[in-house]
Amino acid sequence: MGWSADEFAAAGASQKERGARADEFLAVLKTIWTEDPVEFHGKYFAVTRSIIGAKPVQKPHPPIYLAAYAPAALKRAASLANGWMPVGIPLNGMAAMIAQMRQMAKTPGATRKRSKSSSALTLQLLHNRSAPIGRSSRAHSIK
Repeated sequence: MGWSADEFAAAGASQKERGARADEFLAVLKTIWTEDPVEFHGKYFAVTRSIIGAKPVQKPHPPIYLAAYAPAALKRAASLANGWMPVGIPLNGMAAMIAQMRQMAKTPGATRKRSKSSSALTLQLLHNRSAPIGRSSRAHSIK
């Protein structure tokens, strides 16, 4: 989604609307994957009535994993995605974020279907022996 004001200025997009734009993009993507004919008219995106193929083999659509750190982004991952793909978060910091997302997934409007967990490992090896040796992150389905 982006965080750099310079990048948004260069693209002529509003940084303040990036969350709403991301939510709508996910809705467009799911519509394209699941409907025929496809038609979508939103604030940021429009698809005129069209037949778009080929559709994904996974039903209703492939799992969507989102990276998220800020509360609004965590809520998006909990309610609109099938899983969370954190990167660069120390393991001790992930427990609170996982608990927060589990709570968010229980709120009204959280229509996301549960998916199987998948994992990813990110290691950061450092030359300084006094610094932590590695850092790990995992993808989580929120149940």
